[in-house]
Amino acid sequence: MGIIDFIKSLFSNEKKMKQRQVQTAMDAVKQAAQSGNYNEASIKAFYAFQTIGEVYLEKPRENAQTVREYISLVLEEVKVPREEVMPLAYAFEIAKYSPNDVTADQFMKADEALKLFESRAMGHADGKGKKGGGAKKQRARKRAAPRKRTRRTGRRQQRGN
Repeated sequence: MGIIDFIKSLFSNEKKMKQRQVQTAMDAVKQAAQSGNYNEASIKAFYAFQTIGEVYLEKPRENAQTVREYISLVLEEVKVPREEVMPLAYAFEIAKYSPNDVTADQFMKADEALKLFESRAMGHADGKGKKGGGAKKQRARKRAAPRKRTRRTGRRQQRGN
């Protein structure tokens, strides 16, 4: 095994470990929801959101940062409308700070927001979320031969009239 193969294996192991972190967090949310404890599931859903932000986007949450501040920070990187992720914040705030319980409907909306964010963050981590398709693709487009433009003909010319 060469040194390059060794370095590649280190990076692939690190990536797998990070993916396991996210999967473990998502499994904890699912398990809490299946038990019917939507307060606990909502809290774990936000912690899963935080894990996704740390793992895929490399955006750790500061100790003094509120839930909404962290969501705003992370959404700068991922193209998800703020309104679509806010049910996650609402459910977390109700579960953590309110005497009321999170309803099944509120949790379902939070869970949808979490899954949407996870899919976009994973795409961003794979390089799909960057503007312009990356430097390699831009250079390839510049080198490619220009397309020949064809003139569109009218219907009369197409029919032979």
